[in-house]
Amino acid sequence: MGSPRYAMFEGYLSAIIRARLRQHPRLMSGQRELKYEQVFLTESKETLIESMIEREMRELMYLSLPDLCESCEIKWDSSLSPTNRMNSELLVAIKNCLLHNRAIVDVKLAGCRPTLLKGERLSVSEEDVTSAVNVLRKFAYQIDQVFEAEDRTGDGS
Repeated sequence: MGSPRYAMFEGYLSAIIRARLRQHPRLMSGQRELKYEQVFLTESKETLIESMIEREMRELMYLSLPDLCESCEIKWDSSLSPTNRMNSELLVAIKNCLLHNRAIVDVKLAGCRPTLLKGERLSVSEEDVTSAVNVLRKFAYQIDQVFEAEDRTGDGS
């Protein structure tokens, strides 16, 4: 299903979240505590913030795409369209079946797409890949729009 394209999308998400945290480090406030030692040992405030961002990114990027979106929506008080959320959950289920289940439909994928039956072989056409890429593009565009709107209004800082 275009696994390199999906990896590129995950890379895009990582880059935009990292940029968002750099632009608005206060988005991380109240989530963790720092030890005095961390403050005293750091070279600068910027270095400390970068280490905080890296820790946040490790935790966020470990999540599944739907969980990552939900986490960002809660933390940043923004929401993505239900259609994009639903399509992203389907793409994740397809990707997981292809990569981890030898292209055999599992319960989660069957639940996302009722035309597929648990246990049957999943086949992905070029049209499916094109559709998936378009879903990821629309999703990425919506994420950009949410962040740009927050930047214009001053929210999210």
